[in-house]
Amino acid sequence: MKKIITLLIFGILVLSGIGASAYLEKIEPKPELKKYSDFVLFSEPIIKENEKGYLFIDLEESNSNLKTTGEPILPMVIKKYVFPFGTKIKDIQVTFSKIKEYSLSKKIALAPSPVTTINGVETKMEKDKENEAVYTSNKLYPEEQYTFSFHAGLEDKEHVVILNLQCSPIQYLPVENLIYSAGRLNIDVIYELPKKPVIFPDEYDMVIIAPEKFSKYLQPLIDHKISYGIQTTLKTTESIYNEYSGRDQPEKIKYFIKYAIENWNISYVLLVGGKKSLLFGNWGIEGPRMPNDELWHVPVRYNNLLDSSGEAGCLTDLYFADVYKFEGNDTVFDDWDSDGNDIFAEWTLDGKDELDLYPDVYVGRLACRNRFEVRIMVNKIITYEAEGCDPSWFKKVVGVGGDSFDDRPPLGDDYYEGEERNQLAFDYLSGFTPVKVWASQQGTGEPVPSPRDILRAINDGCGFLYVAGHGNPFSYNTHWVNDYGWSNTPGGINIYEMLRLRNGKKLPICVIGSCHNSEFNVSFFNFLNSPLEYLPTPECWSWMLTRKIGGGAIATIGYTGLEWVATYGWDNDTIPDCTQYYSGYIDTQFFHAYGVDGVEILGEAWGQAITEYLDRFPGMESKWDCKTSQQWHLLGDPSLLIGGYL
Repeated sequence: MKKIITLLIFGILVLSGIGASAYLEKIEPKPELKKYSDFVLFSEPIIKENEKGYLFIDLEESNSNLKTTGEPILPMVIKKYVFPFGTKIKDIQVTFSKIKEYSLSKKIALAPSPVTTINGVETKMEKDKENEAVYTSNKLYPEEQYTFSFHAGLEDKEHVVILNLQCSPIQYLPVENLIYSAGRLNIDVIYELPKKPVIFPDEYDMVIIAPEKFSKYLQPLIDHKISYGIQTTLKTTESIYNEYSGRDQPEKIKYFIKYAIENWNISYVLLVGGKKSLLFGNWGIEGPRMPNDELWHVPVRYNNLLDSSGEAGCLTDLYFADVYKFEGNDTVFDDWDSDGNDIFAEWTLDGKDELDLYPDVYVGRLACRNRFEVRIMVNKIITYEAEGCDPSWFKKVVGVGGDSFDDRPPLGDDYYEGEERNQLAFDYLSGFTPVKVWASQQGTGEPVPSPRDILRAINDGCGFLYVAGHGNPFSYNTHWVNDYGWSNTPGGINIYEMLRLRNGKKLPICVIGSCHNSEFNVSFFNFLNSPLEYLPTPECWSWMLTRKIGGGAIATIGYTGLEWVATYGWDNDTIPDCTQYYSGYIDTQFFHAYGVDGVEILGEAWGQAITEYLDRFPGMESKWDCKTSQQWHLLGDPSLLIGGYL
């Protein structure tokens, strides 16, 4: 499917210059309504039959689809429009025309459920069966040809208002087996610009939030950042709790971040602090109302999203990045508790909170347990940026993957999901030499996802490391091709095997696409409360790799809960489904941001990947899309210049 998301960028985002500012103070412009018009011409629908006797309907212009499990898959067109911060949207007019009727010979294919692995077992969260209420209906599906949502977010580091318009140019009449396909879409947006451009005082680029006990050890990092033009300041958690209101510590910190945006114009927030103890403390969600603040140097927020797996929540630092929402035609603080019941980021059988989800600031965390780990990370970041990365090793990307899920015919196309995800990252990183550590290379003498070969590939040096497969806080592993048991596997790599890493200053940015590897609320003696496959885990896989002395990674991005993968049955094109939806899509958008769009700052690439994901898959339409964006966590410095300054 061709991506046609339109970005309407207004040249008045920033009005700079002393003379211009002075003029605005003297003459207050009168608000006037403006109109933006857009249109799309649609081609004829493409109709193909799958191996199960269902039909896939596609459009050349579509960039997303309806994908409610058990209901017909139909193409959608997502249009994104970006307005200056403070804009008020007065009216949206959407019309479809030149509608043609088509008779179908068979039913339209139903959307399958995403797949994950629970306790080592490949699991679909919902049954792939027809929703009879839809497939026997005499009503058009979908009933509404378009829906829309408003958001506050970032575009090129500028705060903006986002209109996300979800259009369905094809409607299905199941009882008659007919579709109605539009030939043209017209869009008119009536809006009012703010009286004055919203410009925040430009004081700092980054704020570091940490307990007072870490401040002495963070000063070298602050000095380093300032020396390279990243104006940085420290705000202690103790001072935040004394100065700001909120229902709990995370909310107080979020209110401070709002203040720092509006009074300092910060772009980056670095949270420095994880669990206080390596030995004790809860492993898992700590309850829907309070995050058990006394366990943390810098507190966390858990979502409360029940995703059909039994996992009732996971860690999400996106909470601290998503500061604003667009509500009542105004941009306001988003507390992630829209129903006001003191249960944050709720999505359960009882209802859900309406969340914005788009980042308004780039947030990363160094999940340091003690001063020793703070010193490790400060030294690694300073060395990485100040000394730079030699192209002889930096221009390599290591991909570790295998055959993650069983999609052999007649069920699917038998893609090797981990390797396909790796390959897309390779494609985006043109100019980089790919190093394949793949299960499909078994018996060839080439590297496979064994501990020895993974360690060797990292020790040789690489700028990026992309690992995809299965995991938990303790380890990563994958499957040999067409061998989906756990008695015979390549072996992967666990946190204790990381002790053999000797890559020194050749530090990659790691993206890990598997379950729970970034669940940084672990502790050594709490493995007894977790699945038996886990072993004593003082620190999670992603953080252990990042804070490793003498090597490891400079930063790791991964999942704090169960990740979701699309395996088969989503469409009839030649692009692997595992790279088009859920974790495989958001992961690879990070590499697209850097390799294709040229985004060189780590946190900005992380934020753009989330934004691109939500542009295509609105988070409030699917709990799996919502969770995917919430749990994709950056353990690292969001202001890091990828590759360093030299």
